[in-house]
Order: sequence, then C-alpha cells, then structure tokens
Amino acid sequence: MQLAQTIQLFIYLVVPLMIDPIMTFSALAIAIVLSIPFLFLKQRSYFLGKANTETANKNMSVISEIFSGLRVIIANSKQEKMINLHKNVFTQHVNATIKSQILAQSIQSIYYPIGIAAAICSMGISVYLGMKLSDTAIVLWSLFRAIPILGTLIRTNINISNFIPSYEQLEILKDRANQSSIDNGEVKLVNFKDKIIFKDVEFYYSSNKPIFNKLDIQIFSNKLNAIIGKSGSGKSTLLDLLMRMQIPTKGNIFIDGIDLQDLDINSYRNIIGYVPQEPFLFNGTIKDNLLWAAENKTDKEILEACELANAKSFIINTTDSLETFIGDNGIMLSGGQKQRISIARSLLRKPQILILDEPTSALDNETEIAIKETINNLKNKLTIIVVTHRLGLIEKANNIINIDKLNNQVI
Repeated sequence: MQLAQTIQLFIYLVVPLMIDPIMTFSALAIAIVLSIPFLFLKQRSYFLGKANTETANKNMSVISEIFSGLRVIIANSKQEKMINLHKNVFTQHVNATIKSQILAQSIQSIYYPIGIAAAICSMGISVYLGMKLSDTAIVLWSLFRAIPILGTLIRTNINISNFIPSYEQLEILKDRANQSSIDNGEVKLVNFKDKIIFKDVEFYYSSNKPIFNKLDIQIFSNKLNAIIGKSGSGKSTLLDLLMRMQIPTKGNIFIDGIDLQDLDINSYRNIIGYVPQEPFLFNGTIKDNLLWAAENKTDKEILEACELANAKSFIINTTDSLETFIGDNGIMLSGGQKQRISIARSLLRKPQILILDEPTSALDNETEIAIKETINNLKNKLTIIVVTHRLGLIEKANNIINIDKLNNQVI
C-alpha cells in the first residue's frame, strides 16, 4: 500500500513541480513541518498495539481455562466468579482495541485539514510572488489531490506500528520453535531386534536440578519392560527421552547399537505405538479414530487390533459398532473404553515397540484387569514398555526398572 501510495503521490507532484516549484516545495515544506507531531504518535500506536495483543492473549487464556476446567468450576459453584473474570479481561481487551483503532483511523481525518492549510499557505506565497492564476490553479488542484495521499501514507505507517507487537510475538514463537528443533539423523531403522541402552544419561530441566544423573538402564526386545517409581521421579521424562521428544543433556541412548541422534526420527517413531496417560480421541466415529493412525486398514484388521486391546466386545455391542459416533475427545465413552480404543489404535499400526504411560492410573479394577490381560496377551509378541505405579499390572514383567532404587543414578 505504501509503495502504491508513494507512486501516486509522485505522479500528482510531477506536474506542479514543473509548473511552479516554489509553490509546490512551499506546500510540501509546510505539510512536513505540520506532520512532525504525528511522528510521536507512531510510538504511542506501538504501545497501544502491544496492549491490544497482550489483552487478546489474556482473554483467550481465560476462555481456554474456563472450558478446560468446566467440571471443576460447576462442581464448586464458581460460574459467576469465572463469568466476572472473563468480563473483566474482555473489557480490558475492548478498551485497548478501541483506543488502538481510534488512533489508527483518525490520523487521516486529522491530517486532511492540516494539508489543506499547507496548500492554502503556499497559494498565498504564489500570489505574493506574482505567479499566473492559471498555473496557481493547476498546482493547487494537484496539491489537493496529493495531500490526502500523504495523510494516508502517515496513517498506514502508524497502522504498521500498531501491528508490529503482534508480528513480534509471532517472531518470538518462531525463534523458540527453531531453538527447540531437533536435528534429524540419516540412519533409517526398519526393525528393532535387540535392546535399547541408556548410557550415562543426564537430563536437566533447569541448570541446578537434574532429573537423571548418569542413568544406565537397558530395555529388551520382545519383552515386557516395566518402569516404576514414585511421582516426580522422572518416569514420563524417561519416555520423552526414549521417543526423542527431549534430548539428554549428557550421555547417549542406543537403539540396537545405533545412537538415537543418528537415526531418522520418523523411521524410528514409525515402529513405535504410544498410548499416553490421558488418551486423546478425535471428534468422529470409533472407526475414524482407529484409521487415523493407520489408513487403508480393513474392518477385519481393525477388529483384530480391537480384540488384542480387549475393545472388540464393547464396540460390537454399541448401536452402530465401528461407526458409533463418540463426540469430542470421546466424551460419549467411559475412561476405560477410551483407553482400550487408544491401545487398539496403536496396535493397528503393528508397532514393534508399544509404550504405555500409566495405562490404568484412573480406571476401575475391572478395566484394569482387562488392560492387564491385553498386556499379557501381547507379551513376547512385541516390545512392551509400561510406566506404572500399580505393581499388579506388571507382575509378569521380564524386566523391571525401579527408578527409586537407582539412588546412585537418579536424583
């Protein structure tokens, strides 16, 4: 816009500069001098834009918290409190937006009479110097067309200042993303045959509080490997390191003798099936959710995976079987059903390594028994890594890693 407006301004000024350069330069000089106060509005526009961005962020944060904690809010009868909180932050955002927009939109209207005054003053100079009336009229007409464009240029420039805080926020996020990116290796892993070794692994979330200190453990292929320990001991962090969602501060992780850093991360993750502590399901049918992880699978293959996950019986007994609609994040299912569908979704990928993070932490005894049976059925068929605090779930484990007992390794 500024480039186009600058070209327009130049075109409108070419003729008057040729006819009466004194009058034209006089008008421009007066207009520029009268524009100086507007330069201070640029900084003001930046601060208003920053306030607008910050209040918008706060407003969205409160909305997100309200929807995420809806059950807690209703259970504690705090609806009115949260409504008032949202009203307050929304009002702050509205006020910041109004101030920002008033400044942005009023610049041109305020500048227009100033520009007209500059043109009239230059006309007085022209008459005083005895210029021809016809020449003065042509120059004046051109200036009257050019002055609004100059005002628009000033307004656009101030609008850019208003927009810069939002752009800076995106740049900060981009820089953080780049800093957090992980270099990909070149070695493609097709089959996991032997074991995973953590060698002298250290990991810090902060500089003075290590999660792991010289951790040495082994995870064996086609075995049931259990990771146990109290809350906060680093069990989930260990899984993040294993899946390369975090990188060790020091030490190495080897997959069949290959350093994890040298592996093509997608080829490695393609042989992994991961079931988080709180399974996430998409808004759609059971079949949609299962096929999300492994497209082009047949209904027969889907039901085989569901049977392995002890999910087939309840699925075929629902109204529409695999076509049953489950709502946003599986809201129409119980916690145990969601967990078993999540396991079936991972098994449908036919993984060589199945990672289960606290698969029964919030489930009833009956569902825990069903998932325990699932784990035992899969034992020796693929590598299973289970993080749990329920010892009954892993009583048949081949390899138990007790984080709490590694006192010389884990802090």
